Amino acid sequence: MIVDDEKGIREALKQLLEYEEIAVQACASGHEATHMYPEFKPHLVFLDVKMEGMDGLETLKRLRQLDPQAQVVMISGHGTIQTAVEATQLGAYDFLEKPLDTDRILLTLRNALQHIVLVNEKEEELRLGGAGNVARNCKALGAKVRLLSVIGRDEAGRRIAKLAKQEGLDARLHTDGKLATTQKLRVVGPRRHQLLRIDFETPPSTEVLASKLADFRDALKDCDVILLSDYGKGGLAHIETMINEARKAKKLVLIDPKGKDYSRYRGASIVTPNVLELRQVVGDWDDEKDLATRAEKLRASLRLDALLLTRGEEGMTLFRSRRALRVRAEKHEVSDVTGAGDTVIAALAVMLAAGESLESAVRVANRAGGIKVTKFGTAVVTPAEIFGP
Repeated sequence: MIVDDEKGIREALKQLLEYEEIAVQACASGHEATHMYPEFKPHLVFLDVKMEGMDGLETLKRLRQLDPQAQVVMISGHGTIQTAVEATQLGAYDFLEKPLDTDRILLTLRNALQHIVLVNEKEEELRLGGAGNVARNCKALGAKVRLLSVIGRDEAGRRIAKLAKQEGLDARLHTDGKLATTQKLRVVGPRRHQLLRIDFETPPSTEVLASKLADFRDALKDCDVILLSDYGKGGLAHIETMINEARKAKKLVLIDPKGKDYSRYRGASIVTPNVLELRQVVGDWDDEKDLATRAEKLRASLRLDALLLTRGEEGMTLFRSRRALRVRAEKHEVSDVTGAGDTVIAALAVMLAAGESLESAVRVANRAGGIKVTKFGTAVVTPAEIFGP
């Protein structure tokens, strides 16, 4: 939970935590926080000290009355030693000063969550993530899917192959003996909120990637849409070649991007960054007009047909040549944002492959993303859920 009367701070913190795939409730006042706390039951609260009305220290006191085990990190741009001591005496876990540092926030977050007592009964659940989750979402929407990826010659790789088979996916999984299959371990508490995420990964070898590229070329003739999910793990070393060859074959190319260098995506049809990802590339914007200017400059420089900005609870904005379409998010109770971007780009790809207009496909993708966040973990959305029975 984030409690701050400055909208910019709330949004920046919320985007950072959601990027770490943590469910977040943002509140603009102490009164709102004390009202929402029993319902949301957060594992950690970031609480501003200086707020209008009920200040942070009074809010801290009331939160601790509601829940003596509440983990609260105080944040302030006007902090004093006396304030920090008083907050600690009231039960605050830590005290951070503004301007907030991203690394410090994440370190404090992880350290604080380690104090939480996890459920006694330990359970393990395996689900396809990454490109596998995109593929299963496409299939759930009725598309015929071919999945190209790389796994290690290890137990995790064998589990992925088994899961893909169980999902009925046409998975062409190249095995690399030098690669440890990418795994994401999510530690989940009793309230079904993610506490920690730990990634295990190594980049694949050049030889295996070359073999994967050959499979890509073979698959081109049978596909209407090429969807490239870039998670920054090294599996798309040949992405420029893939884009060029797909476009020459007159195929739509959709990119789920990663990192600051978008020049790799030049010539693609559509790129779908979220707010944090776009900010890493174009910088902060002052307002919607400034955002549109920066987005159009990026779109034009990369020769994209469109840039689709996913904005969480604010919906999406589609930027095309000199025009923008804003699609508002549908109201849903958020359970977990994990894999929402996968669901969005999968729905977008399937609708375009089915012949829908770009505007129509974006509206369907927006609805699919809103449905997905009501579900825990990586999950699929079905046509019946989107369009009704």
